[in-house]
Amino acid sequence: MADGSEAVREKEEKKRIRGKAGRILLLVAAAAAVFCVIWLYYVKSVVPGNEYKKAAAMLADGNTEEAIAALSDLEEYIGKNIGRISGTGNADELLALGWLYSEGIGVREDQEKALDYWLRAAEAGSAMAMDHAADHYYEEKEFSKAAEWYRKAANLGYADAMTALGVMYETGTGVERDYAGAAEWYRKAADLGNALAMTNLGSLYESGTGVERDYARAAEWYRKAAELGNARAMTSLGVMYETGYGVEHDYGRAEEWYRKAAELGDAGAMTNLGYMYSHGSGVEQDYAEAVEWYRKAVELGYARAMTNLGYMYMNGYGVEQDYAKAVEWYRKAADLGYAFAMNNLAVMYRHGYGVVQDYQTALEWYGKALEAGFGNAGDAIQEMVRAGNVSAADAAKWLG
Repeated sequence: MADGSEAVREKEEKKRIRGKAGRILLLVAAAAAVFCVIWLYYVKSVVPGNEYKKAAAMLADGNTEEAIAALSDLEEYIGKNIGRISGTGNADELLALGWLYSEGIGVREDQEKALDYWLRAAEAGSAMAMDHAADHYYEEKEFSKAAEWYRKAANLGYADAMTALGVMYETGTGVERDYAGAAEWYRKAADLGNALAMTNLGSLYESGTGVERDYARAAEWYRKAAELGNARAMTSLGVMYETGYGVEHDYGRAEEWYRKAAELGDAGAMTNLGYMYSHGSGVEQDYAEAVEWYRKAVELGYARAMTNLGYMYMNGYGVEQDYAKAVEWYRKAADLGYAFAMNNLAVMYRHGYGVVQDYQTALEWYGKALEAGFGNAGDAIQEMVRAGNVSAADAAKWLG
């Protein structure tokens, strides 16, 4: 069974919290288009209306060069007005100027100046500026301040801030952990159409965290977010179809959603597709295809895919059997904190597959896997004690 709810949510959400530039960058492929979108999104308030509308229309039509040409007066405008904006600018202008300093566009990058302008814009009532200020504080690990500003923006109805505040309650970052509180903020943001909040709320319903477990409602929220283009929601919905939780079991639909998410770059979906091909679940078994999907996910740094690729090398499925490469992939995944990989690496040391047999090293990796939540590693340690591979005293360090 493929699992789509690994502990990647916190990392993804923190990435969202730490920078909206990533979302903007997804809109365009070329660096020039990226430049154009950033300016359009954040400084449209200081661009003459006709120029903005004209450039936006050109960009929507894919005419990037023409859009940039349409904004040729932008830097001159900022240059002429930066003194006024920094002194008496309105909230939108201060917000834009803060972004310029944050990104170093047209000015020397200065995060403190960016924060100063965002705080001034926030004082003038800009919810987006409050959210940006919170992002800054989060990046600096001033989590209490981050939570404070997210809350202010959230109370003004800013959905991104509601979602971020939900994440902080779910993870206990900057606030006391409160799963019910997280669910409440996710629901508010979801009701405003925030796909990330919908996805996180679906995850809470799937796990029964902060709410009563309800697979059908989890699938419902995943579907809503998936239809808005959220790749992780697509993957999670695929898992629901693959396992039959909350929806009728349907491998075909699972594969469909995995593919959609994989096309958007979701490593979990790629790995799940690899798993389906490796096991012939709803598709014709094809080890080579499985390896191909695992490699794609590995290139994105996905630990579970590394572990699965190591398994393919260990058994010679879709690749030439190579214990040393299996060890290499298990070690990479283990170094990323993936418990199953730690356990597999312990197996390799215990039996001398691809490495010199070393019971003490095997014990250490079993112990790390146990600490990381892989319960079966404890059974393996006890087996090693019974076999005389390690002493009970050494094993006690890990077993308690």
